[in-house]
Amino acid sequence: MTKYKSKIQSDGSCPFCFSIHEKSRFVPPEVPDNPDIILIGEAPSKDEIQYRTTEFPNGRPFVGASGQVLRKIIKSLNIHPIIINASNCFSLEKPTTDVINRTREGYLLPLLNQYPTLPVVALGAYAAQLIVGGKHGETSLAGEARYLYRRTVVFTYHPAYFLYEHDDRILTEIETSIRAALRPYQKPKYITGILPKDVETVIIDVETTKASYPWYDSKLLLVGIMPIGKPAYILRPEEITDEYKTFLKNNVRNVVGHNLLFDLVHLSFQGIRLSKARTHDTLIYRKNLFPNEWSYGLKDLARRYLPLPAWQAWFHTQLAEQRDLCTVDFNKLSAYNAYDLYATEQLYLQQTKKYNPFLLEMDYMSYILQMTMNGMCVDTNSLNDLGRRTTEKLLEIESNIRSCYGLGSDFNFRSPAQLKIWFNKLGIQLPDTKEETLNEHKLEHPVFRDLLEVRDLAKLGGTSINGLQKYIDEKSLVHSTVSVHGAETGRSASSRPNLQNTDPRVRSNYMSRYGDRGKLLYSDLSSLEYRLIAHASGENKLIQIFNKDEDIHKSAYREIFKRDATSEVERKLGKTANYAGVYECGIWKFINLTGLPESEARIIFERLKNLYPKVNFWKREVIYQLRATGVVFNLFGRSRYFPGKITPEIEREAINWIIQSSGHDVLKIYLMESMDILSSRFPKEVCPLLINESHDSFTLDSKLEVVEEAYKIITDVSNKLNSLINEIFGVKLKVPITAKVKILEVWE
Repeated sequence: MTKYKSKIQSDGSCPFCFSIHEKSRFVPPEVPDNPDIILIGEAPSKDEIQYRTTEFPNGRPFVGASGQVLRKIIKSLNIHPIIINASNCFSLEKPTTDVINRTREGYLLPLLNQYPTLPVVALGAYAAQLIVGGKHGETSLAGEARYLYRRTVVFTYHPAYFLYEHDDRILTEIETSIRAALRPYQKPKYITGILPKDVETVIIDVETTKASYPWYDSKLLLVGIMPIGKPAYILRPEEITDEYKTFLKNNVRNVVGHNLLFDLVHLSFQGIRLSKARTHDTLIYRKNLFPNEWSYGLKDLARRYLPLPAWQAWFHTQLAEQRDLCTVDFNKLSAYNAYDLYATEQLYLQQTKKYNPFLLEMDYMSYILQMTMNGMCVDTNSLNDLGRRTTEKLLEIESNIRSCYGLGSDFNFRSPAQLKIWFNKLGIQLPDTKEETLNEHKLEHPVFRDLLEVRDLAKLGGTSINGLQKYIDEKSLVHSTVSVHGAETGRSASSRPNLQNTDPRVRSNYMSRYGDRGKLLYSDLSSLEYRLIAHASGENKLIQIFNKDEDIHKSAYREIFKRDATSEVERKLGKTANYAGVYECGIWKFINLTGLPESEARIIFERLKNLYPKVNFWKREVIYQLRATGVVFNLFGRSRYFPGKITPEIEREAINWIIQSSGHDVLKIYLMESMDILSSRFPKEVCPLLINESHDSFTLDSKLEVVEEAYKIITDVSNKLNSLINEIFGVKLKVPITAKVKILEVWE
């Protein structure tokens, strides 16, 4: 063991922070003979300062509970690390920025100078702060890598996080981070400026100035194309001629990528369309087959499953410092891209088993690509007018509240602290000022309803309107970022902006891009989840309702209240009853949803428990299987594994997953079949455009001359969904799956 030379105070405390922690005790870094890596922790505990041996007379870092976890990993890897903490002194307080800065100057930098070639692994946020600098909270970098002090630095979790979460995936992350840091960097093989000809199966990856789509100031810097088993070809966009674009379109049969849709959108924007190629997304493959990975980033998966170094370290350091890839050296950017291509290729070669859910999503990707390129048209004048009226209404309500309650002009309705003070003056006692809390108590005081309206209008004007406006391009189109497998259920997910969860008041501002010469076609799968639950459970009441084409919510109202629903309000009560009866909810949530008096709500709530007895039995069977195996299957063979302890929350999630994932599988085949028939029926210039899909619905933009015929085609497909489901999935459903198709002036 190399003796660490450091001046220690007579009482055993550290000279660098003695004035700050009077009762702190110094535990020097551990420096073995011939070390091969530097590990950085947080601070010593009492276990560390009480550890006294001949070899470690002043204590030893990482010998407590976290230390036992770390040293088990160290032993399994057969490594000899230097171990240093962000603060080498024991204290009851967390390390301050001042203490960390002193540790960096007094201990870390001398070690880095003494061992200039050793890689570093930072365990936790305080360790990251020690080597990166800055304030605590600015350095949450777990899973990332940097090139600092002329060496690779990999950031991961502190072992204490594992002791808190009891999740073995955290241990895997720590171990694989150390492995990646130890692997030497080797320059990848790549060729620049030459167009590859062997392109039947290729890996592709693009580098852009931003992690966004090209309509939003994201510039394409280079295109990486790698034939299987060959070097990477790195091309500038201007080097890809129209002739070569045609060559790629006609000759690429399989295209592989990690988060492939992002690459395909940028390529399509440049006129590079690989429309004849089958797709394979290595990220979606992992999500389908292994839905409980800690993370799915390319570098994360490569760190776990491939013997590759943290090749992104230098590149991400440049990105963090410059935040402009245009200034990054092209050769270094090319090397980074070539490593990405190689890692993607190696993952692809491991993914030999092709199974139906994955193949379905790969087929679906081409439709989502077209949807993204098409975009949705916004009536900007109408949206601006809505924004103006929303602001005026918000200011009016705030002014009325101030006037009514004597609040000053400086009162901030968005400040929880000011709201609590005001509530105390009004004699109102609430645990907090969150929206859900105000909703629960909105009948108790009129001010709660006023505040909820203020928040609603502020959200409408801010997130829903102002947030949308920055995504409207020069053609008044919005191109959302859609992930084909964005949710655990296999549903797609929309963001920047989220077009799957648009405020109804904003939806009416979406229109046909053809103006007066166009309409929107909207198709919504009717009561889809309830129909699938009816099939899964065999619940006779539900099966009878759907086979007779009755309204499920009116039927529930009649069952519960013993009379027919004659208004939309009564139908809504039936809808709430169905939600509570099928998906379950607590009594207080039921009272809040229905607005009924507590005494009446409790009577109805009891009736709901046996509204659909076979549904309850089916859920118990699912939970039994889940507890026994940790695995559940949806109606069409898609599976999901739930690791760890099966809690009531996990049980509810598993049941929801079965139905929601089944529902989106139905939507996928409905949408694809509809678009295939439309594409074969109409010339490209008049074929309706797919512009949105959302869980159980999709929307098209159509020219007037074909809208009626397109409506009939989509309706006809919806009437044949059961036979289509049986043909593709081999499942004969007990209830009809139907859709309502509408021709609209604006989106609804």
